[in-house]
This record gives sequence, structure tokens and C-alpha cells, in this order.
Amino acid sequence: MPGWMLAREIASKNLSAVELTEQVLERIDRLDPNLNSFLTVAPEVARQQASAADLAVIAGEQLGPLHGVPISIKDSLWTKDVRTTCGSVRVWSTAFR
Repeated sequence: MPGWMLAREIASKNLSAVELTEQVLERIDRLDPNLNSFLTVAPEVARQQASAADLAVIAGEQLGPLHGVPISIKDSLWTKDVRTTCGSVRVWSTAFR
């Protein structure tokens, strides 16, 4: 299902961001050992953000277009509190902590 449809399902309370995140994390655990697509996975951060997303829906807050949808970020973009290597063993930044 496309991200915008997932966000619509979350906003309408037909789908929980926490449930969706757990499904995505399970899929990563199952498939990534063969695909080797992820350098870093931050499951606890993902779970915390999903929980906050669900609370925002319940509270009736204004939601963004992809509210609650888990995403992956290319390792060449700096991320707060998550290892960024730019694909190199020599680069490692905790910038933006």
C-alpha cells in the first residue's frame, strides 16, 4: 500500500502507527539478513515515534501527509542520535545530538 494510503488509514484510525511499525520492523528482521539493505535500524526510536503518532491521532491534532508512516533514510543524510556513516567505515557522526 502506498505511503499516502497508509497515512490515510492511520488518520482514520483504521490502522495504528504502532502496528504498522511492528510489521515493518518484523519484515526488516526477516528479509534484511539476505538483502543487506540497512546499515542501522533504530527499532526503539521507531516505536517511540509511532506511539507519539498514534497519540496525536487520538488527540485530534493536525496531521502531516505521511503522519505515522515508517520511513527509511539513506545513510548519506545526517540523522540525530542515529549513526551516519555515508557508507564508509571511516565516517561516523553523532552530530546534531
